[in-house]
Amino acid sequence: MLAGPSLKSCKFFSVKTHTIKEFSAQAVFPKWRKRRVRMQKAVVISRNRSLLRDFKRIADASGMYSSVDMYDNLDSVGSALVSGGKYDVVFIDETFDNIAFASFIENAKRTQGAKLARFVLLCDDKHRDREIIANGMMAGFHAFLSKPFNVKTLEEIAALADKVHGKGTKHRLRAATGLLLSEIIHDTGEQAPRPLNLWKEVESSCDWYKKVTGESVTLTVVDPLHQVPAVERVKHYKGVSERVRNLIKERLKTLFLPS
Repeated sequence: MLAGPSLKSCKFFSVKTHTIKEFSAQAVFPKWRKRRVRMQKAVVISRNRSLLRDFKRIADASGMYSSVDMYDNLDSVGSALVSGGKYDVVFIDETFDNIAFASFIENAKRTQGAKLARFVLLCDDKHRDREIIANGMMAGFHAFLSKPFNVKTLEEIAALADKVHGKGTKHRLRAATGLLLSEIIHDTGEQAPRPLNLWKEVESSCDWYKKVTGESVTLTVVDPLHQVPAVERVKHYKGVSERVRNLIKERLKTLFLPS
């Protein structure tokens, strides 16, 4: 484990409205209000030492965490959890693949030390599109934080992760599916401009899917995915995506045939 700077304190900031590109507490849950949370234990995992140091400095400055540990691999954190370690929030750099993410998160949740943990993906801003978000949510992440890191966005994303975690796995899978549908629908050119609120976009996409296909997203996509382990969800996600895309294309042909 790498050493880092000492804990610092800083006042909390209020939340402002965000653009569609920001998967933030305000964008998804606009009624969220600022609240002070208990001091939590956090860990950040990245192969990039510079990223580790920068993130730890920001996390320490937020005053939200009693400790912020740094690791350069997933296995070491997994071993620490098995040995009795405990983390409330786990931040992971995007450089690991989705299968590794899903396997780590699934195993971590089986330990006492992380069974209630929030998992946050650290990513580049250019990667914050709907497909990346959907894939990450399928793998088990509750929220996403993009570079450059700062205290304000860290606090917002921590609040979002709490909200998504509290809603449960099915809620997270429905959100992932809705974002996937939004991307597919946008590609067809059949839907009006996307709402600025991402959660409204999710619900709008799910409603549109039912109207076009006659099927419920929850029954046909979310429930089956919920029945399988996270690693299997990630493995089959591309196939699910293709089947949904093809189904929508076929139903649209039927709906708009000339009379």
